[in-house]
Amino acid sequence: MMQATTHAEFACRAAAASLRALRPLMAASQAVAIVAGVWLLNARTSICLVASFTVWAAGLYLAVRVYLDAELLELLAADPESHPDKLDQFLIQAGLRRQPVKRSIEGRCHGSLLLAKGLVVAFVAQVAFMVAFMAAEVARSTR
Repeated sequence: MMQATTHAEFACRAAAASLRALRPLMAASQAVAIVAGVWLLNARTSICLVASFTVWAAGLYLAVRVYLDAELLELLAADPESHPDKLDQFLIQAGLRRQPVKRSIEGRCHGSLLLAKGLVVAFVAQVAFMVAFMAAEVARSTR
């Protein structure tokens, strides 16, 4: 007999699935960084390219957090009643959190999805800076 899915379990699994859906964006960010790096080898340094790499580094941090949160939300979905406390204890022991913060499952899911939005914003900014740099270089070379 199949057990009914609780609201908290569903929320965890849905948020985790949303986070995992960003994996192609994470790969695209790496590709943009490689293209920008190759372009840098053939062009003069520009603030836009430096900004693109800076945003890429921030995006890389967010990508790791998003990936980790997806995995942790799956663990929470297995037992949403007792796993939040276990998870907080693990994070403290692993040095990833300083003190326990009482958060609901919904609050945890919401926080994870905010990280995901930050990752999308970082990717868009990374691409915008790279395109601006390339457009400036092309304009400079046609003069």
